[in-house]
Amino acid sequence: MRRIGVGLMLLLMLLVIGMFVFWFIGGPRIVLEEILATRLQAPVNLQANPRFYWGKQQLQVTLQGLRIGTQAQPRLQLRRLMLSLLWRPLLTGHVKIQQIFLDQPSVYGPWPASPGSAASSANIFFFLPGDIQIRDGSLRWSGLAGHVLQLSDVQASFPRSGAGAATGRWFWNQHAGQGRLQMDIHSTSGLSLRNLQLLIGTRQVPDAL
Repeated sequence: MRRIGVGLMLLLMLLVIGMFVFWFIGGPRIVLEEILATRLQAPVNLQANPRFYWGKQQLQVTLQGLRIGTQAQPRLQLRRLMLSLLWRPLLTGHVKIQQIFLDQPSVYGPWPASPGSAASSANIFFFLPGDIQIRDGSLRWSGLAGHVLQLSDVQASFPRSGAGAATGRWFWNQHAGQGRLQMDIHSTSGLSLRNLQLLIGTRQVPDAL
């Protein structure tokens, strides 16, 4: 009986040491990169292991230095991505995102078409999984009417249901200015946008529509 107890203690110690080594060498980061790359059908890179904050009502997951695409041709880069997940659905095996926070996201387009995307594009059903916050976002989209559209200093707040708004600066075809997008969002079984308004100002006419 004593030998069994000693054996279990040694096994437990080995498991703890193995988990520590797995974490230290970046095991969670590597596994998550492979899972995301398979789902997104694109290379995925993370700068560090995911971080977890265990709150009373939610679990917060933070991904540092997320990049989708290659280093030479990225599709999306984020300084930090934070997901807030509710505990109660997790305990029943379901994932319910309460909030998504994107810190300094940079989007580069257009994106190459993935296999089967054309066939399934008509069946895509959009909805917001949770409230979305964007800080200091940017976008660079080439080939838009023969020119490159650039957005910078994008600040946005899109609740799952309620009033959403986004502001930022734009540059296209030697023209520049500021813009504001606002809407009423309803996202239950699907995404519904109402009272959509896009205000675009230029250097000559700052508040032009």
